[in-house]
Amino acid sequence: MDIYQALESASSQDPSRVHAGMKSLESIHGRPGAFREVLSIAANRGAPLDIRRMAIIQFKNVATNQWRNRKLLSPEDRTIIRQGLTTFFDEVDDTIAQCSAVIIAKIFRIDSTKEWPQLLPGLAEVIQTNSSGRFSPNPSPTMSLILRRALYTLNQVIKEVSGAKLPAGIQLTQQIVKETHTFLTDKYQMFSAHILSSLNPTTIATPQLTSDIQNAHLFYKCLSKNMIWLWTRSRATEEDAMQTSTFFSSSVPLYKSWYDLRISLLRALKSSGQPPSPAALATIEQLTKHVLAFGKFFRRLQQPAIPKFVALPASSDLVLYCWGKVVEANSGPPEDIGETSDSIFHVRALLQGMVLFKDCLGQWTPTKQANVDRGNPLLNEEFVTQAVTLIVTRFLPLKPMDLEKWEADPEEWVLGETKDYDSWEFDIRICAERVLMTFLDRYPHFTAPLLTNALATELSTPPSIELQNVLRREAIFFSIGGHFNRLRTVIDLNQLISVFAQEVQNPSPTYRILKRRIAWVIGKSAPEEELAPGVEPSAKIWELLAYLVNDQSESSDLAVRLTAALAIRERADSLTFDQAALNPHLASIIGALMQLVAEVDAIESKTHIARTLNTMIERNAERMIPFMRIITDPIPQLWGSSGNDWLFKAALLDTMTQLVQAAKDQSLALHYIVVPMVQESLKPEFIIQLDQDGLNLWLAALRNATSIHTTTPGVPGLLDLVPGAINLLANNLDLLSTIVSITESYYLVDVASVLQAYGAELFQAVVACLDQALSTNAKELLVSLETLILSAPSNLWAKPMYDSGFFKKVLDTVKAGKGSAEINNAYTHVLARMIFSDANTFFQMLAAVPNEDPSQSLDKLLDQWWRQFDNMSEPRHRKLTAMAFGALVATGRPEVLKRLSGETFNLWLDVLGEMKEALSTSDTENHLTLYWRENGSQIPDFLLKDSEGSLEEGRRRQLYANDPINSTLLTAYLRQKLEEGRQNAPGGPPAFDAAMQQADQLVVKQLLQAIA
Repeated sequence: MDIYQALESASSQDPSRVHAGMKSLESIHGRPGAFREVLSIAANRGAPLDIRRMAIIQFKNVATNQWRNRKLLSPEDRTIIRQGLTTFFDEVDDTIAQCSAVIIAKIFRIDSTKEWPQLLPGLAEVIQTNSSGRFSPNPSPTMSLILRRALYTLNQVIKEVSGAKLPAGIQLTQQIVKETHTFLTDKYQMFSAHILSSLNPTTIATPQLTSDIQNAHLFYKCLSKNMIWLWTRSRATEEDAMQTSTFFSSSVPLYKSWYDLRISLLRALKSSGQPPSPAALATIEQLTKHVLAFGKFFRRLQQPAIPKFVALPASSDLVLYCWGKVVEANSGPPEDIGETSDSIFHVRALLQGMVLFKDCLGQWTPTKQANVDRGNPLLNEEFVTQAVTLIVTRFLPLKPMDLEKWEADPEEWVLGETKDYDSWEFDIRICAERVLMTFLDRYPHFTAPLLTNALATELSTPPSIELQNVLRREAIFFSIGGHFNRLRTVIDLNQLISVFAQEVQNPSPTYRILKRRIAWVIGKSAPEEELAPGVEPSAKIWELLAYLVNDQSESSDLAVRLTAALAIRERADSLTFDQAALNPHLASIIGALMQLVAEVDAIESKTHIARTLNTMIERNAERMIPFMRIITDPIPQLWGSSGNDWLFKAALLDTMTQLVQAAKDQSLALHYIVVPMVQESLKPEFIIQLDQDGLNLWLAALRNATSIHTTTPGVPGLLDLVPGAINLLANNLDLLSTIVSITESYYLVDVASVLQAYGAELFQAVVACLDQALSTNAKELLVSLETLILSAPSNLWAKPMYDSGFFKKVLDTVKAGKGSAEINNAYTHVLARMIFSDANTFFQMLAAVPNEDPSQSLDKLLDQWWRQFDNMSEPRHRKLTAMAFGALVATGRPEVLKRLSGETFNLWLDVLGEMKEALSTSDTENHLTLYWRENGSQIPDFLLKDSEGSLEEGRRRQLYANDPINSTLLTAYLRQKLEEGRQNAPGGPPAFDAAMQQADQLVVKQLLQAIA
C-alpha cells in the first residue's frame, strides 16, 4: 500500500479500512522521504479534502517529532518541506491551515533562525503587504484570508517559542519580540481605528468587517503574548518594563472602546425587535472573542505579580471600569447577562473584571501608603456599601439554572459546589463570594456591619415559603457562613442556631434550599481556635445536624443530607468538639451516614461520607465499639464495587484503621476484614495507589492486636500476612520504614510464632534489605532486631540468623569497622544483644563460621568493638556494651580472660565512672543523669515509636521495664559475672585469679571498689 492509498484508507468511514490504513501509515513513516510526500499530498488542492486533512494531521502528529531524525529526513527534504509549508497561507480549509501553522511553529522552535532564517522576515512581509493591501482602493478578496493565515501562524510561533526555558529559546523569543512588536502595533492600531469608526448597527452584517475583527484579534493575540513574555521573564530590563507598561496603557482605552461598542451594538440589535442575521451574529461572536482577549491579557499580567500590576499606569482606572460594568450589568434585566456571544453582558467578561477587581482590592487598603503615592483609590463607605449590597442581593442568590441542576441531580449539585468553592476564577457566584471575603478582610469596619445588619433584618422578617424570599434568605446565610469565624464576635450564634432550629421544621419543599444552606453554615461555623466552654450551643448544634442528616421528608432531599454529612465532619474535627453534646445523637448519626453511603451513586460522594465517618470514629474512639458491625458489614461490598477509585478505597482503609484504633483489645473481631483489605491493597495493581493506606491499617491492627492467630477456621489472621511483610522487606525500599515498624510490631505481639513459621525467610529478607537500604533505614532495621532478640529465646533466632548469613554479616561489619559510625554502632548493639542474651550460643555460631579461626575472629571483633566504644553516646548503649563484656567474661574463656587487664576493665571503669558522676550531679535535666538516677526505669518517648494510645504502648513499656539492661544494677551484674567467670574458667578459679593478677592491681582495686 503506497502513501496515498494508506491516507485514503485511514480517512474512510469503514472502520476496517481505517485500521488497515493506520497500520500501513505506521510502517510508511519509517521510510526515508515519506514525510516529504505526505506534505505534498496535503498541499495538493486537487486531492479530496478528507485525504488532505489526514495527510496534514499525520505530518503534524508524527513528522514534527522526527524532525531531527537524519535517516528519515535529509537536508534536501527539510528545505523542500519548509518551502512547502509557506504555501498554505491562502488555504481555504481551516483544519489544514491551522495544522500547517502548528507544524511551522514546532519546526521553527527546533530550527531557529539558524536553519530557517527566512521565516520571520517572510511572515512579516506577508502580514505587512496584505495589511496595507486591505485598505488599498481595490483590495484583493484573498488578502484578508492570507493575512489571517499568516497572523495565525505567527501567533503559533510565538506561543511555541515563548515557552522555551533554555538560553537559545529565550534568545529566539527576544528576537521575535524585537522584530515584530513595532509593525504589529502599527497594523493593530490601523485595524482597530478602522473597525471602531466603521462598525455600527447598519454595518454589523458586513463580512469584510467580520474578517477585519478576526485579523485585529490575531494582531492583539500576538502582541499580548509578546508582552506577557517580557512581563514574566526572570531577567526583564527597564526597557522591557517600559515597553509592557506602554502597551498596557494603550490597551486600557482600547478595551473600553471595544467593550462599549459591543454593548451598544447588542442593545441596538435588541431594541430593533428583529432577530440578528447570521452575518451579524458572526460579527458579534468575533467581537466578543476580542473583548475577552483583552481581559485574558490583563489577568495574565496581574496573576503572577499583583503589586506590580497595581503599579501600572491606568490599572486602577481599568479595574474600576470593569467593576462599573459589573454594577451596570446587574442594574438591568437579568436576561442581559448570559454565556452566549450575543448576551449584552457576557458572563466571562464580567467574571474577568470581577477577578481583576478582587485581587487589586487587596492592594487598595487605607493602611498602604503606596496607594496614595500611586494614585490608587481608597474606597469609601459608599462604594463598599454599594458593592457588598450588589454581591449579596444579585450575585449570591441561586439562579433558576442552579435550581434546575439541583433538581436534576441533587448529589452532583453538592459535589459541584464543593469543587466550585475552590474554582472561584471560573464561577461568577463563587468569585463574588471571594470578593466579599476580600472586602471583609480589607474593609472590615465597613463590611462587617453591612453583613450583620443584613442578617439581623432577615432574621426579624417572618419566614416565607415564597421562592424569592427563600432565595434571598439563603443568600444572606451564604454571605455570613463562609466568613463566620471573622464575624464570630459580632454574630450571636445562640440566636442564629435557635432560628435555624425553627427553620428546619418548615414542611415546605422550597425550604430544602434553606435547610441545605443551614447545614453548610453550621459546618463553616466550626471554630478555628479554642473557645471557652459553653460559648457555643453544642447540644443544639448536634441535635440540628442529627435531624438534617436523617431528614427524609418532602422538605429535604439528598443534597440536604449530604451537606449535613459534610458539616458533621467539620464540626467533629473542630477544636471545640463537645463529646458529651454529641453522645445522645451518635447512634442516629452513624446510622444515617451508613444509609447515606449506600444511597449515593457517585464514588466521590461515598468518599466524602467515608471521611466524615473516619473523623467521627477518630474523635469518639471506644464509644464507636457498639457500632463496629454496622460500619464494617457494608465495607466488602463497597470495596468491591469501587473498582479503581483509589481515593474511596483509601478512605475505606482509613475507616478500618480508625475502627481498629478505637476498638483496641476488641479489634481481634475485625481481623476477618482487616487481613483481606491489607492483602488487596498490596496487590501489584493496587500497591502504587494504596500502599501507605494499607500499611497504616496493617500497623494499626498489629499495635492493637491481642493475637496474630485467627479465631475462626478458614479465615486468615495477621500471621498470614507475614510472608507479605517479608517480601516487602526484601524488595521495597520505598516503604521500608513502615515495613520495619510492622515487623517490629509482630515481634512485640508474638515473636515466637513468627520465628517458628517464617524465621529462615525473615532473616534472608533482612540480609537482602541491609545490602541495599539507605543508612537511616538500615539503622531502623537493626534496632528492630534488638527487639526481636530481647523478645525471644536464642533457640528461636540463632539458627535462622546463622543459616541466612546474617550472623556472619554482623561479624564482618563489626570487624571491618568501615562506613559510618552510626551504622557500625547499630551492628555492634545487635551483636551485644546476642552475647548478652546467650553468650554460649554466640560462641557456638562463631565456631561454626567456615574458613575462620574462632579465636582470631574474636580477637578482631573485640579490638574493633573497643575502638567503636568511644563512638557510643547513649548511656543505655554503653551499659549494654559493659554488660555484654560481662557476659563474655562469665564464660571463662581464655580469649576473653586475657583481655581483662586491658580493654575489659577500662571499659567497665569508664561506664562506672559515668554512672558515679551522673548520680552525684545536681543537673536533673541531663539525660545521662536521668538515665542512671532512674536506672533506666523511664522509657524515652522516641522508643515508643508513635504507639501511644495503643496496646503496643503497653508492650513497649513492659519490654523496656523487663530489659535487664534497664532493670539490673550494673554493679551487681558485674560482680555476678566475675564470679561466674571464676567458676567457669577452664583451669578453675586459680586460672581466673592468675588472669586477674596480670592486671594492674591498682586498677583491679579501683574496679572492685566501684562494684562493691
